Amino acid sequence: PVVRFKDLGDGIAHIRLENFVSDYSVSEMAAALTKAKGMKGLIIDLRGNGGGNLAYLEAIAQQILPEGTLMVL
Repeated sequence: PVVRFKDLGDGIAHIRLENFVSDYSVSEMAAALTKAKGMKGLIIDLRGNGGGNLAYLEAIAQQILPEGTLMVL
Protein backbone atom coordinates (compact mmCIF):
# COMPACT_ATOMS: atom_id res chain seq x y z
CA PRO A 1 0.00 0.00 0.00
CA VAL A 2 1.14 3.54 -0.78
CA VAL A 3 -1.56 5.23 1.33
CA ARG A 4 -1.79 4.80 5.08
CA PHE A 5 -4.69 6.05 7.21
CA LYS A 6 -4.55 6.71 10.93
CA ASP A 7 -7.20 8.10 13.25
CA LEU A 8 -5.29 10.37 15.63
CA GLY A 9 -8.29 10.83 17.91
CA ASP A 10 -10.22 14.00 18.69
CA GLY A 11 -11.67 13.92 15.15
CA ILE A 12 -8.30 14.24 13.39
CA ALA A 13 -7.29 11.89 10.55
CA HIS A 14 -3.76 11.42 9.18
CA ILE A 15 -3.29 10.19 5.61
CA ARG A 16 0.24 9.37 4.42
CA LEU A 17 0.75 9.21 0.64
CA GLU A 18 4.16 7.81 -0.30
CA ASN A 19 4.08 8.43 -4.06
CA PHE A 20 1.99 8.97 -7.16
CA VAL A 21 3.55 6.01 -9.03
CA SER A 22 1.40 3.09 -7.92
CA ASP A 23 -1.62 2.16 -10.03
CA TYR A 24 -3.46 1.85 -6.70
CA SER A 25 -2.64 5.31 -5.30
CA VAL A 26 -5.90 6.88 -6.53
CA SER A 27 -8.18 4.13 -5.20
CA GLU A 28 -6.24 3.85 -1.93
CA MET A 29 -6.54 7.61 -1.40
CA ALA A 30 -10.28 7.45 -2.12
CA ALA A 31 -10.65 4.71 0.52
CA ALA A 32 -8.66 6.71 3.06
CA LEU A 33 -10.72 9.85 2.40
CA THR A 34 -13.90 7.81 2.89
CA LYS A 35 -12.58 6.70 6.31
CA ALA A 36 -11.81 10.36 7.12
CA LYS A 37 -15.28 11.57 6.18
CA GLY A 38 -16.90 13.38 9.08
CA MET A 39 -13.59 14.14 10.78
CA LYS A 40 -13.08 17.74 11.85
CA GLY A 41 -9.44 17.80 10.69
CA LEU A 42 -7.32 16.09 8.06
CA ILE A 43 -3.54 15.89 7.73
CA ILE A 44 -2.28 14.84 4.31
CA ASP A 45 1.36 13.85 4.73
CA LEU A 46 3.46 14.05 1.55
CA ARG A 47 6.89 14.10 3.23
CA GLY A 48 9.44 12.16 1.22
CA ASN A 49 6.96 11.69 -1.64
CA GLY A 50 9.04 11.04 -4.73
CA GLY A 51 6.33 12.18 -7.16
CA GLY A 52 5.20 10.01 -10.01
CA ASN A 53 2.42 9.97 -12.57
CA LEU A 54 0.89 13.42 -13.19
CA ALA A 55 -2.50 11.88 -14.07
CA TYR A 56 -2.60 10.13 -10.66
CA LEU A 57 -1.70 13.39 -8.92
CA GLU A 58 -4.53 15.15 -10.73
CA ALA A 59 -7.05 12.40 -9.89
CA ILE A 60 -6.08 12.53 -6.21
CA ALA A 61 -6.18 16.34 -6.11
CA GLN A 62 -9.69 16.28 -7.59
CA GLN A 63 -10.82 14.13 -4.64
CA ILE A 64 -9.57 16.71 -2.15
CA LEU A 65 -9.87 20.16 -3.69
CA PRO A 66 -13.00 22.04 -4.67
CA GLU A 67 -13.84 22.52 -8.34
CA GLY A 68 -11.66 24.80 -10.40
CA THR A 69 -8.22 24.89 -11.94
CA LEU A 70 -5.91 22.36 -10.31
CA MET A 71 -2.70 23.28 -12.09
CA VAL A 72 -1.31 25.30 -14.93
CA LEU A 73 1.62 23.95 -16.93
